[in-house]
Amino acid sequence: MRLFALLALLCMSMEVRAQDNPAVAQLRALLGAGNSLSFARATPLPGPAEGVTLHEVVISHGSERNTIASLSLSGLRSNGVDSLVARDVVTTTPDGPLRIGRIALGGLVAYQRTDGTAQQADDVKLRELLVENVTIPGRPVITIGRLALNAYGSGQLSRGEVSDITMTDIPEDPIDGASIGRFSFSGINLAGLASDAVAQRVPGRQARGRPSLSLDNLVLRGRGEVLASLANFSIEGEVNDQGSGEGSVTLRGLTAEPSEVAAPFLAMVGLERLNAGLTLRARYDAASGRLVMPAFSLELRDVAAVTLGLSMDGLTADAAQAQDFSRMRLADARLRLADHSLYQRALQALASEQGGNTQAVRELHAQIIAGLLTSTRPEPAMEALREVLLRFIRGEINVVELQAKPAAPLSLELLGLGLVAAVVQGPAGVIRQLGLSARGERQR
Repeated sequence: MRLFALLALLCMSMEVRAQDNPAVAQLRALLGAGNSLSFARATPLPGPAEGVTLHEVVISHGSERNTIASLSLSGLRSNGVDSLVARDVVTTTPDGPLRIGRIALGGLVAYQRTDGTAQQADDVKLRELLVENVTIPGRPVITIGRLALNAYGSGQLSRGEVSDITMTDIPEDPIDGASIGRFSFSGINLAGLASDAVAQRVPGRQARGRPSLSLDNLVLRGRGEVLASLANFSIEGEVNDQGSGEGSVTLRGLTAEPSEVAAPFLAMVGLERLNAGLTLRARYDAASGRLVMPAFSLELRDVAAVTLGLSMDGLTADAAQAQDFSRMRLADARLRLADHSLYQRALQALASEQGGNTQAVRELHAQIIAGLLTSTRPEPAMEALREVLLRFIRGEINVVELQAKPAAPLSLELLGLGLVAAVVQGPAGVIRQLGLSARGERQR
């Protein structure tokens, strides 16, 4: 009996010491009035930071009840914590329990403003965060396998990833489910972007570095079928101290499957499935605001490839912030269409709709182009454009390239007004305004 009494006394003593642990007292203070904290037992953590692990934690506020199987805290203070690890977190919500398998964070500091202004998203600094096995109830139900974030804070270049994301029971039609294999980013001032978004500001200039973003294996589902998928979407770039740099955007494996939703469209254009890709490359000089985009290409496999290139001046950060289009000028632009079957598919669809044949539709298109691009006086540029388009309609060429090169860079603000005035003069006025030329070729 004396042994049992001694053990009981020891347990009571440990519980009193746990309740008096500085980390527990600090946690109660942070929870604030109206919140209650209880736990089954506590285990001190070794080290100088007054750490503790609490087991079978319950945090309640009115009818809300949150449970944590174990909660380890080290270096907890009023404005942050050195280390926090929580396992098997369950939070009550109106839609059901929100579950998190594990949360681990380190180096969290929330800076307090002394000027009386509201705290901003970049007032928080975080060395690392890891969240695993999340289930968020509701419509849709969202599950996340893993979320990781490193180096979040003012002026820091963050990196992070979210993987194994699923969304089910989406209350939309035709999409009722979606999944993402992985979303990742690096070299991005995430805290600055978050503050800009909250304040509804145009994002400021990114710090020097090599920012990147990638999304892999996106799948959209509906009624038990795969509607569409995307193999990869990525953005990569390099930015110097002046805000100048270069970058690229790539989209691969965008597929529309022959589902109940897409089947009518695919049948109309004569495709079993739609497979597309996109690439964009660009260079930017911050001082002059010069943007050079050699290629913005969209390819529909076995159908067509469209490529746009352009050069602009005056696209500075100040002009963008002020939305001052008078400073932005178009220097030149190029548009290229490589037709693999697009026009033939369009001809067949139109012929079927009109109850005729494809040759009749070709002749109609030729008449329209000839009528629009014929002038009472010689217009060499217009005549060249007309000949290229007629050769395309007749099937003699399958690549058409248009180039706009004005005599002097055109202000975007004046470009619209100039084109309206040019339209009044007819196609020849537009061609002169843009300095438009055309060429064509036959490509296998």
